[in-house]
Amino acid sequence: MIIPTPVARANQVTGMPEHPCETVVRNGTLICPYEEMEVRYFKEHSGLYLLTLVGEPFEIFGWGGDAAVKTRARASLMEGYLPVIKHETEQKGCRFEQTVFACLLEGNDVRDGTEVLVNLVKLRVTNLNRQHNVRMPVTIIFGSCFRPPEEGDSEVEKRYWKEFFLRDDMPEDLSMEREIQKYDYDIRQNGNMLITGDNGILFYFDNYENANCEFIEKYEEGVWQEGKKYNHGWRVVLELDPGETKEIIYKVPYLPLENTGENMAKLREMDFDLKLKEYKEIWDTWLEKGAGLSIPGTNLGNLWKAQTAVTFILVDKHNKGSDKLFGREMFKGWAGDFPDKVLSYVHLTPTHYEFIWSQEAAYWVVGMLDIQGYHKKAEEYLEFFFETQGMGKPGVHDTSILPDKNIAADYMGTTPHTWLNSNGGVLLTISGHYKLTKDKKWILDHKESIIRSCRWITELRKTTKYASYGSGYGLMPPGRSTDMAYASTHIQWYYSDIWSLAALVDIVAVLEECGVEAAAELKAETEDYRKCFLKSLDSAILDVDDFRDDCEYDFSKYIFDGPFQYNRIVEKDENGVPVQFKGKIISKDKGKELGLKMFVPMSPDTRVPLNPPYMDNAMAYSFGLLSGIINFKSSTPIIQGARHTGKQIWDAIERYCSICDLFDFDNNLYSCGLPYNDFIMRKFLDCDEAAGANGILNFVLRYGCDGDTHMSKETAGIYLREDWFQPCPFSLSMATIRMWIRRFLVFEDERNNRLVIGKAMPREWMENAAAWESPVILENAATYYGPVSICYRVSFTCKSVEVKVVLFDIGRLPPEIEIRINHPQGRVIKEVADNNIVFTEADYEKGRLIFNSSLVGKDGFIKFTASY
Repeated sequence: MIIPTPVARANQVTGMPEHPCETVVRNGTLICPYEEMEVRYFKEHSGLYLLTLVGEPFEIFGWGGDAAVKTRARASLMEGYLPVIKHETEQKGCRFEQTVFACLLEGNDVRDGTEVLVNLVKLRVTNLNRQHNVRMPVTIIFGSCFRPPEEGDSEVEKRYWKEFFLRDDMPEDLSMEREIQKYDYDIRQNGNMLITGDNGILFYFDNYENANCEFIEKYEEGVWQEGKKYNHGWRVVLELDPGETKEIIYKVPYLPLENTGENMAKLREMDFDLKLKEYKEIWDTWLEKGAGLSIPGTNLGNLWKAQTAVTFILVDKHNKGSDKLFGREMFKGWAGDFPDKVLSYVHLTPTHYEFIWSQEAAYWVVGMLDIQGYHKKAEEYLEFFFETQGMGKPGVHDTSILPDKNIAADYMGTTPHTWLNSNGGVLLTISGHYKLTKDKKWILDHKESIIRSCRWITELRKTTKYASYGSGYGLMPPGRSTDMAYASTHIQWYYSDIWSLAALVDIVAVLEECGVEAAAELKAETEDYRKCFLKSLDSAILDVDDFRDDCEYDFSKYIFDGPFQYNRIVEKDENGVPVQFKGKIISKDKGKELGLKMFVPMSPDTRVPLNPPYMDNAMAYSFGLLSGIINFKSSTPIIQGARHTGKQIWDAIERYCSICDLFDFDNNLYSCGLPYNDFIMRKFLDCDEAAGANGILNFVLRYGCDGDTHMSKETAGIYLREDWFQPCPFSLSMATIRMWIRRFLVFEDERNNRLVIGKAMPREWMENAAAWESPVILENAATYYGPVSICYRVSFTCKSVEVKVVLFDIGRLPPEIEIRINHPQGRVIKEVADNNIVFTEADYEKGRLIFNSSLVGKDGFIKFTASY
């Protein structure tokens, strides 16, 4: 089956800030309207295709002219970052360019999300032939996105757009083998408009009077590929002189618009180019308030801006929004006792998927907005967690270990499927926000909520001390840790502890700095937690000599029966070994053959060295989040009396991941999730391993992103049938990429209380700076030590690297500042000029310059020129 590869999801490249509506654009196909947040739809007009067919016989726009070659239209984000998509393709001797964006019918102010949104489309057709005229039929046809109803469907199933897991976003796949599903509802022509339903404007042709066009209810003469016909199409025949270009402009309301004289006048007055200019100015205003990035010779600067714009859309679109918007009925059914606001809060993804994962997502997405300087926006989103704290049940499924109901109500999270690690994600976001703003008042205003959430962790930890939990003593109790492919939903899992412990370490330091009395109590709790966790981890690790035969392991805890087929343990042999584990258990001999010295499990209860796909084994690199707590470079035992050192543990994790290809983004399910790999990145940067950090970023950009646009794609879990090239499949994935880039350029070394500039600057960026004669720039980036701007300029002619740094808050600087200069050819510095600063350490061979921050002048400006 040949399927046109989709180019972009236009809810991420179209839509005004804070508007909940969205549209999909792919290969010249406009799919509107629908709401990604729903599983089903309630309006007659939902699920509509507008598909452009070119010539006779017809070819799909963007097919590339050869049906045997699966090509997609070239796509770009207009102006490099605006949420405006432009498609280009050459077919039948003509160049087709289609530009799509969306704006409000009236004004730019979104109040409740019910404002009328209109998709504006401009199609330009150019005759590439310089000698002959061309007669080019272009047809815009209307069809249904929904799959045809099947026998036995319920009323709900007849309107399914997608399944929750392993879904296709377009059941009607536009394949060569299927005709386009007929649009279910009537379409009538009224002058230059098409009307549907109760006199609603479905489609408005802007320059109808100047085009040779007609509306055809049923087209049977021509064929679309092998005899396919269509219903409901607006056919335009363009007569093009040699080299001539003509434009078609049309407007598609997100929802059919009431057909009144006033609305018709507004549609008519919407000038495409003027609206586009206005739209650009809006986004310029939004984006100029935050950190800016420029890396010559790459698309990373454009990616940074595009993803920032998208983040505003995704986070705001469900933070604002009316209860009148259709689809809320379904969520109210899911949410149960949760308040209505849970249906319209910090929705950090284009799907409802992260609706149940959003506390953890806040760590990356809201944290990234914070790092870019959008502190007030971050506070607006975090306010939701404070307002709804205690609503619903904590994320523990084993009712025998639930704490007192009053303790349970102190949980910070409120999602329908509350999970243990989510509370840690929010607390880490809060502590990060304070470190960036140093706003003690904000912390003190919310201290009671913060303290309650910390004590919620304390009380849950008590439950494992009262019971006989062996190596899991003092950890978070069994419960659903997260949604992915784990062996059991009722085990103690270190992933919960990783988030919870990291959160307590961070937030307690913040409370202590803000003078909160409870900090002393929580500090003692945190130290006890640290000891329990490290003891458990150390005792759970299996040395290779501890590996056993299959039947000698206890598999009673492997009970998971979740949504992913390969995780469903449905059959065991006579020895109790799950049949699907056969051949996946690593024996002692096999472990030694593979070079494993030990195995680091993700649970004290499921300690079987297995090859993936089990996440219990595949997620050990999430320990990287604790690189500030466990020194993975150290050869000292992780705790007094421990058997293992931090270095041994990470070497074992890295070796296991390498053997099992868990670092292979291209082929492996688990490493496709960019957020998870932030754990690896944190370890690399905390342990000063720039080469490793560079490698993982390049790997992600090479395998996880489109080479031309650096739009990221996700090939795991969802969208399995096709790759969706887009600014991001999940907003936390794109936040992670931006966070990595920022850390490469400015990094807070909290171990040494030092600000590091250019810690992991890739040589390629420096090389590009020389070749393009343009500097690498990061402007106005928020850090724990105040906003910072940096600029690296390379000159091969002068054999020098110039570094400029502006520090905007001298009073917040740490004792030391370190600047790294990484020559693109690895040359050693001979001297450093143009500064009046005495270095406390100057390692010219490694390009490391360290000085006391008290030497920085009042203007906060520093300039170095390193000669080679």
